[in-house]
Amino acid sequence: MQAAEQACQLPEHASDLALQGFGRYLRHHIPEETGHHEWILDDGEAMGLDRQAILRRLPKERATELVGVQYYWIHHYSPIALAGFIATMEGGPPPEEFFMEVAARNNLSLKCFSSFLYHAKIDPQHKRDLDAVLDALPLTPVQLELIGISSLRTIRMMTGIMEDIIESGLSAEAGQREAAVTRL
Repeated sequence: MQAAEQACQLPEHASDLALQGFGRYLRHHIPEETGHHEWILDDGEAMGLDRQAILRRLPKERATELVGVQYYWIHHYSPIALAGFIATMEGGPPPEEFFMEVAARNNLSLKCFSSFLYHAKIDPQHKRDLDAVLDALPLTPVQLELIGISSLRTIRMMTGIMEDIIESGLSAEAGQREAAVTRL
């Protein structure tokens, strides 16, 4: 968001009223989103993971692609692309009850889901705020198309990230079963 906000201020975007308005939105929204990486690390620690080990892990390829495409659009096409990413990521969070059920089903503390629970509370308002901003901006057809493409790309990439998580969980289970069989 900081990269997009800074890009909106570049001289080549000075006459684009939509980007100027989106930049104002980002300046207001950035403080509300600051610290997410810490919240995720807190959740990992609550699950018994080592904070430093999490930070040392090489990010998954699909996660870097998700972020990388946004940086590309911000710096080489238009920072308005980030609106599609934000709309998708904050557009329909699961309710708090979902995370409570997941925690209970997996015998995990709700502390393991603090970042998700926080987003379940705040993202509905964030969605309304972004919708109001986008409705008020004089977006061109090209900008609207880019927002849509960014949203669809985000959905596709998040689906891939979730598939990776499921796959690694299944691989871990298979490895545990193999180890158990080997011990027999």
